Amino acid sequence: AHLFPDQGMVAMHSSVVNSNRTSLYFRSGQYGSYNHMHADQNSFMIEHNGNRLASKSGFYDSYHSTHDKGFTRQTFAHNSITYNGGFGQKDDSKDANGNIKQFVTHLDFDAAVGDAKNAYVGNIDKFDRTIIYLRPDSYIVVDELQNDTEQTYEWWLNSRPDTMTVK
Repeated sequence: AHLFPDQGMVAMHSSVVNSNRTSLYFRSGQYGSYNHMHADQNSFMIEHNGNRLASKSGFYDSYHSTHDKGFTRQTFAHNSITYNGGFGQKDDSKDANGNIKQFVTHLDFDAAVGDAKNAYVGNIDKFDRTIIYLRPDSYIVVDELQNDTEQTYEWWLNSRPDTMTVK
């Protein structure tokens, strides 16, 4: 596993040298959702044997097109949290950022904690996501959400069946 602190990215791999590995990528970064970044703080993707199991959804047709701005860049198109029926992180904002608060790697496990409350621009008081990778094949995701007003939360898990193979 490796933390890329400037980008707010963590990569956790079952093997560094085997191309058929399982990998989890976790993002919670300081650059917000501005320009080419998306509203995807505390999101993750999982790949196994070259297949995307948990991925972003949507597609890129052109910069800030109707689909790009209205779907691909939005929180629900990523594996993160929305609230009150699909409201997510602020898009196209330098201030809608996250932060990797903790990271540890060990022979038996990797763990990272991200803080994404700023990405919701005052609409969520706390969103800490902990991801633990227990080698060789288990992930644990723990979300801590808090707000002063009552809200419902939605947990998004996207996949792309067209990239998956069943054997």
